[in-house]
Amino acid sequence: PGAGLSDAAYLTPAGIARSPSGGGILRLDTSGLQRPAVARWCDPRNGARFDADRVTGAIDTFIAPDNDDWLLLIEHR
Repeated sequence: PGAGLSDAAYLTPAGIARSPSGGGILRLDTSGLQRPAVARWCDPRNGARFDADRVTGAIDTFIAPDNDDWLLLIEHR
């Protein structure tokens, strides 16, 4: 396990996390990410993107849009 690991997911240095078993809640340590940052859910089936909760730079909680597989993308703006 590395930085950004919580009970749900791992945040890569590129700012990508995957909901491990489809849907659910991701708790991520975003304190090491460059600010300002925005989070979006990406549907890996069709590439559609949806706004996610705000990135605060602490331990952030993100709730997937449904129970399918999702990628969470956190990007510097």
